[in-house]
Amino acid sequence: MAKEEAETRLPRFETIGVRLHNHVAHIFLNRTDVDNAMNSLLLRELHDVVRLFAKHPPTRAITFRGIGKCFSNGMDLKERSPATVINEIVANGDLDVSRKGRGIEKTIREAQMVFSAIEECPKPTIVALHGNCRGAALDFASACDIRLASSEATFSLKFYGVDYGAITRLQKICSNEAWIFHHVANLSKFDADDALQHDFVLRLFDTPAEMFDGMTKLAEQIASRSPVAVQGVKLVLNHAKDHSVRDSLRFTADLAQSQNLNKDIGQATLKVLQKTTGALVYENI
Repeated sequence: MAKEEAETRLPRFETIGVRLHNHVAHIFLNRTDVDNAMNSLLLRELHDVVRLFAKHPPTRAITFRGIGKCFSNGMDLKERSPATVINEIVANGDLDVSRKGRGIEKTIREAQMVFSAIEECPKPTIVALHGNCRGAALDFASACDIRLASSEATFSLKFYGVDYGAITRLQKICSNEAWIFHHVANLSKFDADDALQHDFVLRLFDTPAEMFDGMTKLAEQIASRSPVAVQGVKLVLNHAKDHSVRDSLRFTADLAQSQNLNKDIGQATLKVLQKTTGALVYENI
């Protein structure tokens, strides 16, 4: 472990676990008694830890997984969560329609902000999906850069007028909009093979254990690359999601004015020219 990693004092959380190793931050959802259902505390801690590692120079990649039999069963419908808060607002007879509307909007935007923080984090993010992944689990996963799944994973997304991010992002991720509409409108499940076929996940693994191991290896491989290059790739891809090709090419050209002035390119070029072996060591960013 690098010296700066060893010296990093990670905060303690109630609903998630955190480990930092080989420039990779591993985040574990840990509410196994409720299948990692997301309550307000978990969402707040998730937002805090993502923002922490987004600004943490030794961290070059972030992974997410759920402890127990599934990644997440979605929003918690019993303890306080955005879902229960919305129900409370709707049922509050002391509020007029306008105030109910503003309260619902605020609650939805705060939840959307948690998952958007993952998408906007400059570090690449990878999520491992296993078991029954419902509702907000897909809002979570769709905000990550890379999704992996075990062969037994199943997915379902129900839309009751609230989108925390999945429906909006799935249109940009998956290759078939009709497939998205079919599963969401019919409240139907889809399996891991279907998720792979329609580009929701990058790769399938036979077991969760193999998937977790594969995710760690992939994250460490990404973390071994130039952080300038890796984070630059994410910047360009995220920008291209919401802009035309013409605008994105201009953005890339502007970005290159600063991002090409780094030591990493020289190191990589010299290695190729000299035909040397061994991994390059890059500075943090």
